[in-house]
Amino acid sequence: MLVLSTVTLCNQQASAQVDTINNEVIAFHPFHLIQNGIRVDYDRNICRNHWIQIGPQFYVAERSNDNYYGDFKNLMGVGISAFHRIYLGKTQQPLGVYFSYGLTYNYFNLQYNDLPNNSITPKIAETTINKFGADIVIGYQTAVFDKLILDFYAGLGGRYSEKTYTGTQHRSFNEQMGDYGFTGNVIVLGIRLGFGF
Repeated sequence: MLVLSTVTLCNQQASAQVDTINNEVIAFHPFHLIQNGIRVDYDRNICRNHWIQIGPQFYVAERSNDNYYGDFKNLMGVGISAFHRIYLGKTQQPLGVYFSYGLTYNYFNLQYNDLPNNSITPKIAETTINKFGADIVIGYQTAVFDKLILDFYAGLGGRYSEKTYTGTQHRSFNEQMGDYGFTGNVIVLGIRLGFGF
């Protein structure tokens, strides 16, 4: 509802806006590499200090050790996030302190070695995860060398994961806040490196 109201307000004020250099930003989240993932955001100015941020995500990993039982053998995942960003200054430039809120979704398929009862030969089992989330974030974005964007952010969020299993050992991957199947409250911290144009 708030986003719809913002878009309506922007349409009413469009004639009063002055074009700026940075109406769009492409940004990369390096911390996602820790989770075997890549996330690249596309930010678009919709009105004065209001921006929309869309972030597709991709995850791929493979373990080479066939006897590894503590974790997954293969990982495949995708995700998407959508955020409304409001810069606290009156400029249209995507710089300074901002407030952001939005929704996230991830799909993960994790394969792992499973030892059925009375068996000495491992079989491949799978956990499939649909993960839903919402975040509220405060951050600070600045420009380095005119076009290079550096963004620091922190906030709070929640995650809910639905899982389906094959095999006898139902691994939920829900032990820590950063796990693929985590359900609960999360602390959101990160940086982004990007380019404004």
